[in-house]
Amino acid sequence: MPMIDEILSAGEDMLIHASFRTLRDHGGFSSPGIFCQALTEKAAPTQTIVMPAFTYSFVNRYKATVPYDRETSRSVTGAVSEAFRNLSGVFRTSSPSHSFTIWGGASGVNESNNPVSPLGQ
Repeated sequence: MPMIDEILSAGEDMLIHASFRTLRDHGGFSSPGIFCQALTEKAAPTQTIVMPAFTYSFVNRYKATVPYDRETSRSVTGAVSEAFRNLSGVFRTSSPSHSFTIWGGASGVNESNNPVSPLGQ
């Protein structure tokens, strides 16, 4: 998969926000889940992949009344980030508005400082 090889070629940690339309039209991926699965299968075990999983619960009045749940609140930053959130081995940070999903080397991120930053830093 040339697109995956290009993305991961540097062997560095990655923050990815992708459009499924582009992945489908130019990468040949038939679903967001297939792209995310291919990404994690090709990545080195020490590599970290991070994607936004924002809920924007503070903007939408209805969502503001529905409590944030790290396990079940849907990501509204696209189909790719939602598919990634649902992969096995993916950790989601606990920020109710600007959470991130993390796979790989840093998936055990310590959230003790989470109130300061959505990434716990």
